[in-house]
Amino acid sequence: MTEEPDLVLRAAFHLVALEELQRDKSLDPVAQREISERTSAAKRELLQLLSAAFFPLTQRAAWRLWRSGITADAGDGEVIESRSLSGLASIACDRVFPATHAYPQRDARPT
Repeated sequence: MTEEPDLVLRAAFHLVALEELQRDKSLDPVAQREISERTSAAKRELLQLLSAAFFPLTQRAAWRLWRSGITADAGDGEVIESRSLSGLASIACDRVFPATHAYPQRDARPT
């Protein structure tokens, strides 16, 4: 969860629009170069916003694990913390996997 999702979304929409414009073959070389430079800048801006908004160690991001039956806008859910995104994914998998019952426990002895 981030405090500024609209800012991130606007930056993402802007980047997508520029990338679509970059595929326009009717643009002259000067316009193509300008669009290319703006696309690169928009990509850098979006990456910075994503990092600031979602990096686990920032004070602006809160990571919650929602379980079945809890709506995302309820503000409930278990707060999880880690130093990295992969750490957050690992915690989520550790908490969720035992509840899946998708993979029954097997005897580790050879048969």
